[in-house]
Amino acid sequence: MQDKLIINKAIPEDAEALLTYMNLVGSETDNLSYGSEGMPMTVEQERIFIERMSEAENQVLLVGKIDNEIVCVGSIDTANRVRLAHLANLAITVRKDFWGKGFGNAMMEALIDFCKSTGVHEQIKLTVMSNNERAISLYKKHGFEEYGYMKNYMKVGNVYHDAVFMILYI
Repeated sequence: MQDKLIINKAIPEDAEALLTYMNLVGSETDNLSYGSEGMPMTVEQERIFIERMSEAENQVLLVGKIDNEIVCVGSIDTANRVRLAHLANLAITVRKDFWGKGFGNAMMEALIDFCKSTGVHEQIKLTVMSNNERAISLYKKHGFEEYGYMKNYMKVGNVYHDAVFMILYI
C-alpha cells in the first residue's frame, strides 16, 4: 500500500464510501459523538449533505484518500447567521490503522488553510474528549488553546466522558 495522502473536497460520488468510513471509525474509538452505528443517513441524504457543503463558501467537507480509499475526513461548519459567520466549527477523524502517520496533521493544515482563505472566519473551535491526549496534542501543535471544560459531556454505555473546548484565533 502506498502512503500518499490526497486531500480533496468531498463530492456526491463519495457518499456511500463516507457512510462506510463513518461506521468504521465510529466502531474504533469512543472519542466520537457516534459509535459503530455511524451517521443516521441514507446514501441519498449523504449526497445531498455533500452538495450543500460544497455550495457554501464558508463550509467544507474534505476527504483524505490513499489509493482512492478514505482514511481521514475533516469538516468546517459555520452557522448561516451573520452574527456567527466568523466562527467555524472543526471536526476531524482518522481511521485507526492510519493513526500516527501524520494524516491528522495534514488534514488539520488543510482545514485551517481553508478557514484562512474564506476571509470570513476569525475563530475555529472544536470539542475533544479530555482523555484524547493524541488529539489534544495535535490541536495545540496548530495553536489551539483550551477555553472550557465540561464534565459528563458524552455518555458511552454507562461511562461518562468529559470534554475540552478548544479555539484557534486566525
